[in-house]
Amino acid sequence: DPQAGRDWWLKAAKAGDAESAFGLGVYYNEGLGGEEDREEAVRWFRKAADLGHPQAMNDLGVMYFKGRGVERDPAEAVRWYRRSADKGCSLAMKNLAHCAENGIGMARDLAAARMFREEAAAAEAEGR
Repeated sequence: DPQAGRDWWLKAAKAGDAESAFGLGVYYNEGLGGEEDREEAVRWFRKAADLGHPQAMNDLGVMYFKGRGVERDPAEAVRWYRRSADKGCSLAMKNLAHCAENGIGMARDLAAARMFREEAAAAEAEGR
């Protein structure tokens, strides 16, 4: 039952659990157990990110990159991708590579893009 799942995530997230705050962000972002609410998704991704959740940091970056629930801001997306990548998130490293390769939210830098892709491959090989 998606609604029961969302209620469980909400209770745990309010208690300060980063994984639950992230899960709640996913529920709101995808409209699970209710209607999609991108602004509420951003709120919960930010709470989880502030609690140190790497995937939430990446997903908050995606929200800024795409302008979902917040004003589109590629430079802010890059800041969140960097924080997530610094915590070892391979998806954030791939997102940084894309941004560096295309000069989105940062200066175009093919060497940096290559480095981010290599770091992502290494992180994936380690299961991160």
